[in-house]
Amino acid sequence: MGRERRNHENLTARFPEGTLARIERALRGREGKADFIRAAVSEKLARRERNLPAEEGGEELPDPPSEF
Repeated sequence: MGRERRNHENLTARFPEGTLARIERALRGREGKADFIRAAVSEKLARRERNLPAEEGGEELPDPPSEF
């Protein structure tokens, strides 16, 4: 029996030229590009979810500008 699968959904994404090189320069230790992208998406979702209207249980916080 193999190890338990942690990430069950796949997505193919296209990035502006130079983005992957920027990601590679930002990696720390043994972190991979996929790890970095998962963390970035998770952080962005948390910010947006905090920005949901109060009637949907969110807080009103400004969202920083996106580079994409």
